[in-house]
Amino acid sequence: MTSSSIDILCCGAQYRFLAFEWNHSGDGSLYIMFVRGGETLNSTYDANAGTWLCEKATPRGFRISYHGSGVVRYHGIDGRTLYFPPLSELDNSHSIVSVSIPGTHSLDSRLSGKADHLLECPAGERLSIAISAGPVGAIQADLAINFPYFSVSISRFAELPIELVVGKPDHVHILTPRVGPFDKQIMSKGSAYIRHHQTVVGSEEMIIYRPNAEGVYRVIFASEMRIPPNVSIVLADPTTRVVDLVRTDHFLKFKVRDSTGKFVRGDIGILSIVLDARL
Repeated sequence: MTSSSIDILCCGAQYRFLAFEWNHSGDGSLYIMFVRGGETLNSTYDANAGTWLCEKATPRGFRISYHGSGVVRYHGIDGRTLYFPPLSELDNSHSIVSVSIPGTHSLDSRLSGKADHLLECPAGERLSIAISAGPVGAIQADLAINFPYFSVSISRFAELPIELVVGKPDHVHILTPRVGPFDKQIMSKGSAYIRHHQTVVGSEEMIIYRPNAEGVYRVIFASEMRIPPNVSIVLADPTTRVVDLVRTDHFLKFKVRDSTGKFVRGDIGILSIVLDARL
């Protein structure tokens, strides 16, 4: 995981606010977390109707998962699933969630460690920010967290609808879209996995990763297959053999044993890999 965090800085003190994780070695999913204790008022906003829907208060913060395929799930808010463009194919900025806090008294003090980024908040003022995902440099923002092929932008906004503010000055407001850009998932999980690795590596061919610390090779297919394929692997050292083969419709992984039966953790070389997904 690649991680990043944002704290609020107020009067010389730091308060935990947002955390981000990107599964760069796996499926390329992005996770956005609002880190806090206490209670949160959940709200959803319909940009077309212009109305706010206030839901029951829930404890703590939230966690949003943005899968590489574009499926976005709002955990700890209202549990909905929305459909956005795949992360590898973002061509403009899309608003994911907005958070408005009445002040640092709504956040947890940072007692150890440090954040990667800081946002200043004057004492006694409400802080409202919008979180968007888009191409690197797509919009001007107060803060941008850049990943290899997309960016998460943090932008302040000044005003909340009057119906949220009146009688609720101490509420934390979480605002999410009622609908996404699409009404269904537009890229399969397997295709998104492949596209993520192709975009990171810069190749549309089959990708072979060297063995990790446990000696596991991983092969990312050039395209998603109908079924997990039959596999023929020829190793450079004829005294070794492939073991623990795991096949899916978009990648495979395996280990190698030597002539004594011991696992080979180093890279011994692969002469060829042939995939056959015929029925």
